[in-house]
Formats: sequence, C-alpha cells, structure tokens
Amino acid sequence: MENWLSNIIKNGTLVDNQHYAVRDGLLMATKYNSEIRLKARAKGEHTKVWNDNEAVWWFLLENTQTINTQLAKSKDSKIVLFNQKEYEHNSDDNFLKVSGYNPYNFTAHTGNVIGYVKNNDYALKISSRFGDNFLKYIIADADGFLEIENYGGQQNNEGFEWLLIYLWKIKLKKALRLGLPKQYISKTRILNKVKGNVHALDYFLTKEQAKYKCTYREHSYNNETVRLIASVFKLLKGNSFLSDMHQIRNSFLIAIEGVRPNRSELLATKKVSNPFYKEYNEVIELSKRIIKNDVATFGELSDTSAFLFDVSMLFEYFIKKLLIRSNFKMLSKFNSALTIETGTYQRKLQPDLLFEDDNGFYVFDVKYKSFDKRYGVKREDLFQLHTYIGQYGNSNDIKGCGFIYPSREKENKIISKTINVMGINIPFHICFLAIPEESNGVIFNKLFKSKCEQFVISLKGKLNTI
Repeated sequence: MENWLSNIIKNGTLVDNQHYAVRDGLLMATKYNSEIRLKARAKGEHTKVWNDNEAVWWFLLENTQTINTQLAKSKDSKIVLFNQKEYEHNSDDNFLKVSGYNPYNFTAHTGNVIGYVKNNDYALKISSRFGDNFLKYIIADADGFLEIENYGGQQNNEGFEWLLIYLWKIKLKKALRLGLPKQYISKTRILNKVKGNVHALDYFLTKEQAKYKCTYREHSYNNETVRLIASVFKLLKGNSFLSDMHQIRNSFLIAIEGVRPNRSELLATKKVSNPFYKEYNEVIELSKRIIKNDVATFGELSDTSAFLFDVSMLFEYFIKKLLIRSNFKMLSKFNSALTIETGTYQRKLQPDLLFEDDNGFYVFDVKYKSFDKRYGVKREDLFQLHTYIGQYGNSNDIKGCGFIYPSREKENKIISKTINVMGINIPFHICFLAIPEESNGVIFNKLFKSKCEQFVISLKGKLNTI
C-alpha cells in the first residue's frame, strides 16, 4: 500500500496511544503491524502541495512542537468545562511527539490527546483507536473539549468539527425538556382594550376611535437565545448529525418569525437569567463556537486552527457515571483528596475512582492508555496506586483496588491478583471493558451498552458488592 505523507497525516490513519516509525520511506505502526510505503515525487515532477514531503515534514516538526508547548503550559486555562465540577484535562501527554532526520526516517508517538491541527496547506488528524462511534457514545455521557488559544476557527469537515456539533446537539436536546426558552419583551401596539401602559398623548388625539396605543410586557419565544439556536440550525442545514431533529429545527425557525440577526448580534447573546432555563446557557456557549467556526457565511477565518480532545478525561468520567448509575457509592476525588509531603509543598492525591460499601473502601484508577500485554500495568501507574492505598489505608479499610482499561478484546475481562501493603493483603483487579469493533452506529451502541452492563455485573461479582 502506498500513499502520500500529506494524506496519511490528515485522513485519520494516525490514532492515539501509538508508536509510528518511518524507515527508508516505509511507515510502520508497531501495535497494528500495518505498513504504508510513502510516495515520493518522481524526477522532473512538478512540486505540488500533496507531493512535497519536505514541506509536510517541516509542518509536522514546527506545529507539533508549538501545540505540545502550549499543552504543557497552564493546562487549566485552556480547558472548556461543562456542567460537572470534576472535569479536568488530566493528560500530560503531547499531542504528537516527532523526532528524526527527514520525512523518510523519523518516529512519532501519540498519547491520550486526539484532534485536528491545520496550518495553511497541511492538516494533521489523530483519531481515537476505538473509532468515532465510541467517541460519540461517551460524549453523550461526558462532554468537554480543549481548544488551543490563538489558533482561530477550523475551516472544514476533515477534522473533528463533528465533536462540537454532536456536543451541541446533546446539550440542546437536554435543555429542550424545559421547552423553548421564553423571555419577557416590551411591545407597543394599538389595541381595542387597555393593556399595560396607555400613551396619554395618543389617547387624547384618538379617543373617539376607541383604540389605545399601549406598551406592555409579555413572554415571547422570539428572543435572542432562540434566534441564536435557530441560526445554528440554518448554518448546519443538511448536516447528517441533525437528521433526527427536523421538528425541533422547525420549532425554532417558526419562533423567530423570520427575523435574521447579524453575526454581531448572535455573538452578543447573553446567558439566560431565568434559573428555570439555565441549561440553555451551555447551548448558548456552544452555539457561539459553531457560529465562529463557520466557513460559508461568515468567512475571514484563520488558515491555522487546532481542535484537541483529551479522550482520557472523557473515558474516566464515562466510567464514573457508569458506576454511579449502577448504584456504586462514589466519593468525590476532590472532596476526599489527601496530601503527601514533597519537601517543598503538599501534593494532592486524587485517585480517579473512590467508592465504598458495607465491606469497605475501594481505590481504582481509569487508564485510557493501551495495556501492555507483556509487562502489564506501567511502573509509574503501579507506584501511584500503591501511594494511594498507603495513604487512604491509614483511615479506611481498603477491600479492593486496581485499574480499568478499554480493550479491543471481544469480551470483558478481569484479572484478579493480591498485593501486600504494610502486611495487609488487598485484592488487586485489572479490569478491561470491551469496546466493539467500529460498525453501524445503532448496532455499535446496542453492543456497547450490553458490554457496559456485563462489565458492571462482573465488577460487582469480583468485589462482592452484589
């Protein structure tokens, strides 16, 4: 199989938690045993965007270094949080770490950060190794994304624009349970009956007509929030993600009564002050992002854009919600956080999952990274878990601990061992949640839901919490 390097880096070939090596023009993915021969420009062939491997090479070096530097800086300032306090960017990974000599001899490492980067003629896309349907499923439970500052708006659909649209759809459907947002607006009309305040001068001049010029306030669906959402529907007309929202779309378009606000008015939309409709505030923020990233209508977008997604954060939160729905008594890792002395300051200990039952206390970490079948759990992760157990064991009776990984195996699996900490034997579990192969979205969702239900039953059985 042959392909241009420019196509390989932008078409989703690269996936998270993978090591790639290019040797003499042959690209190899170590864990998938796949090989791609890089095409090279023939002698005398004109230089084009797609066949200029040297230009692609410099694009990779310069842009990945810039992105990685920004990720390493104050991570919290780049995180967009929605709804849940316990959202965080919990990955210390680079977006893509590249090293080597030229486009025909280099190595590349991906981590837990996936997404899309574009700079002028070239684009780089890193996808989830479990596919888009997996992402859509966990986003439906856990939402959040990371947008690199000073990188403008994304210009096309080749990247992860669908993540933003998908998230907007989920939030809108949730908010719609409250109905379309209504706001009080002032109206001035000539009426047959008095309503609100009567204009005295007009009444004096036209009192024989038995009509009154009145100014009054009433609830209206034609407000700035509805107009913003209606504008997004217009913008996304024909988008496959909204194929099941035809009636909802019509409701918003009818409500605005043909009003066509300009871009400045849309982006100036304020948050809803009525607490009953507060869930629309997240929809408002997402709507503005979609408006800013549009190509066809508003133009003047930067040639450089980045849209990154910390999938490990989402998977952790997805697992947490799965256990909460299954009646696990979860404890907040923030409210329950302990600290240890470092010599200069107190470092917080925040395991991903803390829960308890009548038997005792449990400490687990969720790892989206790949599990090493030869060497098992990574050394630093094991040391971290032992630190958690040692500290939380000071005041709790720990009855179980371990890790939870996503897996490409066909069935869920739990490996159970025993570890000894301070003379106490503690059950140690390595749990694998099976992710179905990429397929039709409806089929995938059905299969994955079943795997999740089976996973919870197996975990309860291992922990004796049934």
